[in-house]
Amino acid sequence: MKNSGGEKCWRALYKKAVLEPDPTRLDTRISQAQHAIRERARELWYGDVPMTAERRELQTALRFLRLLLAFGKRPDAVRAKSLADFDVTRLAEE
Repeated sequence: MKNSGGEKCWRALYKKAVLEPDPTRLDTRISQAQHAIRERARELWYGDVPMTAERRELQTALRFLRLLLAFGKRPDAVRAKSLADFDVTRLAEE
């Protein structure tokens, strides 16, 4: 399947959420990304597309956003130490 507009949209919003440096905007970014991911999943589901790499990526992205949201609710010191170990350089390069 070629790279469609829906795929580009969810990926862009996902990257913005993961890389958002402002904790006050994190919830909004995550919500936007989750919505785009769910919309893309519906497109694939109703388009009768078999399980593809993109569908697996959608599932993984939703799980990661839930984790990110949980870290966002933790105290700053814990969040900073925990997220400091996470390497987002690969994601930023895509």
